[in-house]
Amino acid sequence: MPSNKTITPLIGGNYYHIFNRGINGQPIFFQPSNYDYFLRLWKKYPGNYMQVLAFCLLPNHFHFLVKLAERIEIPDAQYNILEIVEDENRIGEIISEQLRRLFISYSQAINRQENRTGSLFNRNFKRIELT
Repeated sequence: MPSNKTITPLIGGNYYHIFNRGINGQPIFFQPSNYDYFLRLWKKYPGNYMQVLAFCLLPNHFHFLVKLAERIEIPDAQYNILEIVEDENRIGEIISEQLRRLFISYSQAINRQENRTGSLFNRNFKRIELT
């Protein structure tokens, strides 16, 4: 049965508690190096678009307290230009996509490492807007 819960959209300039856990409460970090790898991916994907105020990585889940950027710059190497994005909704969409890429990249690496298949995280990462 589909959930009636709506997903809180990410909006540029706002503060959020972003978190998720392993599917069925299972681990998402298996070795000490996994924590470092996750943080490197965080920096690579959404890290340029938000300020991390605090975070906690635990064996089967993570928490981040972040402030999303109010303005982002996206380089386009093909045309050697820089796109400036100031629309708060578009910024949220871009950051959501970057988080999706992070979770997919991390899941693929862990699945290879642990010789497993399938989902690593619960379907949608959770986010609570902080006011």
